[in-house]
Amino acid sequence: MAKKMRRRAGGKHLGVTGKRKLNLAKVTMGLFLLVILGYVGLSIYEGRIIPEGLDFEMDFFNKDKAGSPAQDTPNETPTPAFDDRGFDLYFTKAFDFMWPAYAVDQQVIERPYYTLRYDADRKQALWVAYSVNSDSLQLPLTKHRFNLKKDPRVKTGATAPSDFRNADLKALPLASADHFAYSEFALGQLNYTSLFSPVSSNFEKGAWSALNDQIKRWASQNGQVYVVRGPIFDTKAKRTDKARVAIPNAIYTIVLDIQRPEIKAIGFVLPNGENNLPLSNYAISIDEIERRTGLDFFPTISDELENHLEKYLDTTGWF
Repeated sequence: MAKKMRRRAGGKHLGVTGKRKLNLAKVTMGLFLLVILGYVGLSIYEGRIIPEGLDFEMDFFNKDKAGSPAQDTPNETPTPAFDDRGFDLYFTKAFDFMWPAYAVDQQVIERPYYTLRYDADRKQALWVAYSVNSDSLQLPLTKHRFNLKKDPRVKTGATAPSDFRNADLKALPLASADHFAYSEFALGQLNYTSLFSPVSSNFEKGAWSALNDQIKRWASQNGQVYVVRGPIFDTKAKRTDKARVAIPNAIYTIVLDIQRPEIKAIGFVLPNGENNLPLSNYAISIDEIERRTGLDFFPTISDELENHLEKYLDTTGWF
């Protein structure tokens, strides 16, 4: 009897051990499945795995921390790889290659150091184009005091120096004197009122001054850069009290480096006011400037190269 009892007890003991082993196997398998499911879920969240047939928009996974859908901005647009070595730069020999597109009946005024297109309705230039060369920046500099005068080559709507006088406005030269300080004659060409736009009295501080200095550094580093500048207007632009000169809500600047081995371009838009943020905060794609101004920049550049330069905002090589 005692032996039977021991055998029964021993058999019961072995049964409990087997069940424990079975439960441990189940727990292990469950943990393994949870790890696999967690990995798959994380992969879907990060976009690494998209299950076949999953055709709905996963808005939940595309929300940022604030809870709003994630959106691409010009600064976040990746620039695809582009090889410019196969492009012939013959177009740079044309006298008007850096000018925006223009028509024969528009007032385009060409001078030795810059060219502009004048708009009689807004009474100022819509664009000013010029180049800055590293060799010129090595010459002794001359200080310049502006002495504004009417532009005799403007056919209609020429502004007088007094037309820019307003309590909180000043006349801004779209071609910076710092970029022409190597020549007294060049500086003298900057006195015509056709070259000026009315801006806030504190506009030239901060980012505008930093941009002018940066353009000189870029010219020194790359040998030469091309600059196109002009005003951006609201649909119903405000006007000065006396002469009704249109007041821009922003000033754009486009800088083009057409020198190999790295052909590149960048745009900036500075609101008409005080701008104290770092210069890179005002960088923008050239396509966006075209949209805001209605102008077509660098029309003589081949379409493929022009699209690459204008479509994407890429600060690589600039900052």
